Amino acid sequence: MMKIFLFLSVMISFISACSSPDLLTNLSDNEWKVISIMGKKINPGNQPDGFPTLNFGNNNKLFGSTGCNRFIGSFKTDKNLISLEPGAVTKMHCPDSPEEAFLSAIKRVKEFKLEGNTLTLLNKSETIMTLIPLGK
Repeated sequence: MMKIFLFLSVMISFISACSSPDLLTNLSDNEWKVISIMGKKINPGNQPDGFPTLNFGNNNKLFGSTGCNRFIGSFKTDKNLISLEPGAVTKMHCPDSPEEAFLSAIKRVKEFKLEGNTLTLLNKSETIMTLIPLGK
């Protein structure tokens, strides 16, 4: 019985370890366009960068646009858990930009769900942001 338990534990660990890089590859293969923040659809208006975007790079680098300014920071994942830190942000002034809502929301993200072409960033059951690959 103990051998079966040990074997199952090793197999579950192996499967979990193998699935994480694939998920990270799916995240990093796209530039993600934020289409809603806290349930409100984004209106890109006349902002220099339009929609806010997220890019998940190598070595846990996070970069993108707030819809006005560019940022570079970091992220960490563990299965479906994620933490996002926008880090350094440029300082252009853009009235009516989604930037404030974006930067506030990004710090609340604790989990993610990737279904088809939709990336949902969550805090428990609350949807914080919804994203799709740029160009879709």
